[in-house]
Amino acid sequence: MILSMEVVGNVGVIRVRGEIDGPEAPELAAVAGQLLGNGARDLVVDFSSVEFIDSTGLQALLQAHQQAHAQGGTVTVRGASPFIFA
Repeated sequence: MILSMEVVGNVGVIRVRGEIDGPEAPELAAVAGQLLGNGARDLVVDFSSVEFIDSTGLQALLQAHQQAHAQGGTVTVRGASPFIFA
């Protein structure tokens, strides 16, 4: 998994490439938490280059959602193919 991130205003953008599974999921959660803890209110997670995500990756997204929601923000997943969940 390869992550890149940026902040645009109060929106953190995370672009993900590759697979998100057990070993990679904590890194996704940490990056999301870092962005939300450093001023981003909302997150956009770009999955257009994600090939697979398992339950640990989904749990990382849920944690990000809970953290964003607690501060009045949102998490939006963009570009996810229905095949990555198969």
